[in-house]
Amino acid sequence: MADSGALIAKLEAAEAAFHDGEFTKASLLSGEVLSEQPENIRALMVAGVAAMRRNVPGPAIQFLKKVVKQDSTQWDALNWLCVLLRQQGETNQAIICGKRACELRPDSAIGQTNLGSCHLARWQFKEALACFEIAASLDPNLPTARHNLGVALERLGRAEDAIAEYRKAAQLDPSAPNPLVSLGSLLRKRGGSDEADQAFSEAAKRVTGSLIGLQALAKALTEEGNLKEAESTLVQANELAPGTPNLLVPLGHVRQQLGRFSEAIECFQKALEANPHDAEALFELAQCRRMTTDDSPLIQRMESCVQGPDLSPSELRHLHYALGKAYDDTGAFEKAFRHFREANAQIYREFEGMRVDRQALIGAYDQIMATFTPEFFAANRSVADPSELPILVVGMIRSGTTLIEQILSSHPDVGAGGELQFLLENGAVLHPTQGLLVERAKSVGENYLRLLASIAPGKSRVTDKMPNNTVMLGLVHLLFPNARIVHCRRNPTDTCLSIYTTPFRSGLNFAHDPDEIAFNYEQYLRLMHHWRTVLPRRNFLEVQYESLIDDREAVVRRLVEFCGLTWNDSCMEHQRRGGAVVTPSNWQVRQPIYRTSIGRWEQYRQWLPQFERLDALAGP
Repeated sequence: MADSGALIAKLEAAEAAFHDGEFTKASLLSGEVLSEQPENIRALMVAGVAAMRRNVPGPAIQFLKKVVKQDSTQWDALNWLCVLLRQQGETNQAIICGKRACELRPDSAIGQTNLGSCHLARWQFKEALACFEIAASLDPNLPTARHNLGVALERLGRAEDAIAEYRKAAQLDPSAPNPLVSLGSLLRKRGGSDEADQAFSEAAKRVTGSLIGLQALAKALTEEGNLKEAESTLVQANELAPGTPNLLVPLGHVRQQLGRFSEAIECFQKALEANPHDAEALFELAQCRRMTTDDSPLIQRMESCVQGPDLSPSELRHLHYALGKAYDDTGAFEKAFRHFREANAQIYREFEGMRVDRQALIGAYDQIMATFTPEFFAANRSVADPSELPILVVGMIRSGTTLIEQILSSHPDVGAGGELQFLLENGAVLHPTQGLLVERAKSVGENYLRLLASIAPGKSRVTDKMPNNTVMLGLVHLLFPNARIVHCRRNPTDTCLSIYTTPFRSGLNFAHDPDEIAFNYEQYLRLMHHWRTVLPRRNFLEVQYESLIDDREAVVRRLVEFCGLTWNDSCMEHQRRGGAVVTPSNWQVRQPIYRTSIGRWEQYRQWLPQFERLDALAGP
């Protein structure tokens, strides 16, 4: 056994190595101390933060937990645990550590920022905002606090305030790309295309040659849907560190969304060569194609992985979704349902703030239906713009909106806008007591047309296929009485099953519980019945998914005629259309139209009885 003087010297050398950035050396030296003194709190602290710096979060968390167990007043350990646990998806525990850290040092802007980030991860936006506001007041020049404050404000619908915070964050840290990406994305959503392009260009300049910077930029670009810029950034990153799984997987994901599936599969397979148990690579590979019984070795590998120790919540979620799809593709429906159920349960464990407020939803729909009446439209014609540019493609998610947009945008006169957030973020032009705010409404309409025109210059029609624009149809008809609205309908049970079994990239607060899905579907039916009664038929077309499958040409011709377009044969070859598709349908919509999704719910009837009653409510 080493004498105490030698151990102290070794511990001091470990601390010095850490401060000099020699994290491997610090880990080795602190490990030698711990082999002699397993409870040495200084050695545990060095071992924990060094493991964190070496990107091995599991051991880092265990070391830091031992520090806190010995001394619950160790602020550094609590603060780093808050960060690490959030990154691993353990947000409940992260919040506990973050709150304790903030109690110990209420004047720490960094502590408040880290706690706020945990609330943000759990969709607790008001709590997150409160933390970031405290952090910004404690240290007005902390870039991360300013950026995250902007994120919270944007999530709460305060776009102008969010833009101001993104600009501040970008000025405070001239090397950080993320605030500029957030700024560019929000500006683009609001119609400021030129300003958005400038922000993205500046973000790219900030990270040239930096692997960490390129990764951060690519992640931010992908999350905001700027896929061409994201791919270019990831290619640069992979050139700097070829064969790295956590670079190959996001590159494959971007190429998958761009419709280049063979290139995407190659990326995922290379990632699995480097790490055969990479949960995200296995998940992405399963989403890229239809699995068959020939994939049994791959499926068994997934089963082995999901039983492994020390999996993070996100890894568990990815593996359960991958196995659910694999068993669904191969006809093992009971196994598929078991994995889909566990994947959905895992999401609610991760994101506590996602639950539906049923009374608030009912009240919001009641107000919409009471406001948008024929009398209201007649009394507010002054805000109308005669433009025929917008085509709104709406419906419950998983009802075929992506397919309809692909068909329409195959026409040479139609541009594809994708799922635009603009109307949802800018459509609050009504005041409970004052009625319509005319000037605000006109401004929203002008900016929306500007946005559509910037997406597809020179096109006579541009689609906006945000499914949730069902709540905005009254405003759309008011602002653009010549706009076309296409409502996609699909068998309710198949739609709800598809919602439950789809791994959505961004959280949906009702999509992970069968009872919540059924409730939201009922409210959606109620709202659509209202629109069916108040919108003129010349503007409002309903397309039944099953009819499109059974008699494609007749339905597509009716759709093209409704949109005021001349017939073009390219509309019958939608799968050949290029461009990005960022929804979960990105593989399916690039295949020829097929029937396998019709009646799929029958295979799951015994486990999902909540959906059966919806057929009668949907009507003809």
